[in-house]
Amino acid sequence: MKVQDNLLKDAGRAVFWYPIRWLARLFPFRVVRLLGTATGCLDYYLFKARSQKIQCNLVYALGDQLSEQAASKIVRKIMGNHYTLILEFFKYPQINETNLQTILNIHGLDHLEDALKGGRGAIIGHFHFGAKFLLIIALGLKKYPINQVAYHMPKEELTFIREKISLNQRLKIERSFRVNYLYLNRSIRRVFSCLENNEILMVAIDGRGNLTQPFSGSVCVDFLGRKTYFARGIATFARTSKAPLLPAAVFRKDDGTYSIVIRPPIDIDYEKENPQIIRDVIEKLSCIFEQDIRQHPDQWEYWEEFTPANINDDE
Repeated sequence: MKVQDNLLKDAGRAVFWYPIRWLARLFPFRVVRLLGTATGCLDYYLFKARSQKIQCNLVYALGDQLSEQAASKIVRKIMGNHYTLILEFFKYPQINETNLQTILNIHGLDHLEDALKGGRGAIIGHFHFGAKFLLIIALGLKKYPINQVAYHMPKEELTFIREKISLNQRLKIERSFRVNYLYLNRSIRRVFSCLENNEILMVAIDGRGNLTQPFSGSVCVDFLGRKTYFARGIATFARTSKAPLLPAAVFRKDDGTYSIVIRPPIDIDYEKENPQIIRDVIEKLSCIFEQDIRQHPDQWEYWEEFTPANINDDE
């Protein structure tokens, strides 16, 4: 969901990162989810422009499945999950080896173990979907060597509050996770080094949500009924390293817990030409995550960015 800048938003950020962050840390996860849902409902009714935009994008992509009433309900859940994700983030440093199993369950660790037996490392592709940080936290607590391709907006693009409060506090929490961050503005060699060391590389396939505008290194594929741009980086990493590429997702469950699903590696035909390998990989990954989004549309974070656009795939 897009982050906007104005005085009101900055005031809200200051409140979120101080009194609300302190309060969130006192409550159990289920209560935090209720608070996030309530805040999302307030946003839905108070800031109609955002909710209407999300609903238009949602109906455009899934309109054959949705009534107007159903779409409105999903939008409220999308906005509730957005705030829940923020509040949960404040609590993540409290997760440890003891309480992890009371919060979530993990399916498919055997797929990851089998992938690492090849000695080439493993690449995990995920979307900004569900409680995505729990994938990093859970695997880190289970002592897997985790590396995450990461990005933060340059400081010169941030307001004073976003830099001094939001960014600094966010980085402090992220550094408490057992993960090595590989920032996009640094050497790409570190990506391949971690795979050579038989470690795990995690990549968000939908990147920064730049889904309807071309960008350097993007590939255009069919996704949710329209042409969409995805970064080709994860496919390039897999082609070059020959490391297994496993799709994974974290699902929010109705009972207040979470479920991590790590799927088997996708098939990659290395005999094809390089451009076709890249396209095949992105198409296979986007197809898997499209199914997740169609089943759980409220759990994807980028509906606001997924604006209809006239895109010509000239690759």
